[in-house]
Amino acid sequence: MTSRAPSYPASYKYRGFWLILSVLVGLAMGLGGVAALLYTLIIDQSLPLQRRLIFGAFCIGDIALGSYFVAYVMKARLVLYADAIEDRGLFGTRRLPRSEIAGKMVMFSGCQTIFLYPKSRSQRKMTVQVVFPTDQTFDAWMADIPPIDAGYLRARWRR
Repeated sequence: MTSRAPSYPASYKYRGFWLILSVLVGLAMGLGGVAALLYTLIIDQSLPLQRRLIFGAFCIGDIALGSYFVAYVMKARLVLYADAIEDRGLFGTRRLPRSEIAGKMVMFSGCQTIFLYPKSRSQRKMTVQVVFPTDQTFDAWMADIPPIDAGYLRARWRR
């Protein structure tokens, strides 16, 4: 197998199983909210108006959450640069320069999740959910970041 040099910027989006699952869950939430709202407000007139309005508000929340979920999955992407990582979401972008990353912790909870801890305690850790197929560029970029240990985390919390 021939290894090739990483090419930057490299962009990663939801793909395959995770894309299909996320869209289906979001659609089910949204359509379920629409169906429940229509049933409650139009068909079932047995409940008092106050209860129908309260239930209708929950249905609208369900529709909004399902819509957000689908929109997020379609827009979200991770972009790797040679000197930084960028997490683009529905409402903004977060960039973490590679020189400011102290280390990483890898966990598996349904999908592989990588926590990137910045050197500065004033910055939040960046969470990377690997819901896309990786390639040599991604693997090489992450391999260069040292793993952190429990001692580092304890010291970070004590400061």
